[in-house]
Amino acid sequence: SYQLSSLQLGIADELSLHRKLGSSDFTLACLLDFPKSAEGDDLSPCFPSPTEVINLVRRFSSSIMCRNSVDRVDSFLGSTINLAAVLIRHGQYEAAQNLLGILETYLGYARASQTDQDTDIACLARLHLSGFCLLMLAHDEANIVLRESKVQEAIRCFFRAASGQEAPKALKKFSSETGFQISGECRSISLWRLHYYEWAMQIFEQNSMREGACQFALAALEQVDSIVDLDNGSEVEDLPETTAMIKGRLWANVFKYSLDLKNFRDAYCAIISNPDDDSKYVCLRRFIIVLCELGETKVICNGEIPFTGLVEKVEQELFWKVGAYNYHFNHNICLSSTDCHLFVFCLPG
Repeated sequence: SYQLSSLQLGIADELSLHRKLGSSDFTLACLLDFPKSAEGDDLSPCFPSPTEVINLVRRFSSSIMCRNSVDRVDSFLGSTINLAAVLIRHGQYEAAQNLLGILETYLGYARASQTDQDTDIACLARLHLSGFCLLMLAHDEANIVLRESKVQEAIRCFFRAASGQEAPKALKKFSSETGFQISGECRSISLWRLHYYEWAMQIFEQNSMREGACQFALAALEQVDSIVDLDNGSEVEDLPETTAMIKGRLWANVFKYSLDLKNFRDAYCAIISNPDDDSKYVCLRRFIIVLCELGETKVICNGEIPFTGLVEKVEQELFWKVGAYNYHFNHNICLSSTDCHLFVFCLPG
């Protein structure tokens, strides 16, 4: 029968089992034949220790059956999040996301009936872990539409997780699962969010999701302004760099992501917004080089981008580019923001 054939009896290779773990077609027979490690009868290192899983599942099941009292509700929230964290730690993102989806439904009812600190903390932890799961699932998603949907949902989850005042407390214990960690205490929520957004920016960049990385870089820049405002414009002691250095680095990242996405106007805006002159001119040089390599020199010469205060630098870079490649070049008349006609040497497209 179909039920018997779906048991999948027999030992499959270890890799396929790891992929199935936590998915809907992972049957009991697969679990019974789960591969052993080379050292003996222990389970594969890809799976958590039996004691850890049994204890978490036992508390989870118990709290589902006895969830009427407040203590049981707190136990249910904590056990569910801890179980999801175990799954994430071992790369079972789909299973963890399914569990977090159940928790989301439960929290919806819980928040409707009562609002307390524990519920808020659980909600923020769920958003953080769910965002991470969605990001990891999007990385391996072949369908472009589904991939984009998961990326956008992950972005929303991370922003919502950072919005709560209890976020530093809620997320501090998940460093081994997601990699987000802050040493010491943050003096303000704005400083904590700066670190959080920079972390989010980095993991989106690591997964080649530049649109998300750009959004979090811009969000981090807003937090820098908030931190400076709190200190009445003075330098903040808790920051390892000056605000100008942090802004310069973040604007350089915004430039890089925008250029990779071929959002040339946004890339130019990032250049002129950069308060660090050295970083600004490095970005400008890269801007010219990439436009020339892509055959997009019309962006430079059609007058749509006002190179205010940068015309001389642009000309220098174009002269260097022409000399480096020893190409023939045309004289194109470009209109600057001061409405003066300047001769700028452009490579042919």
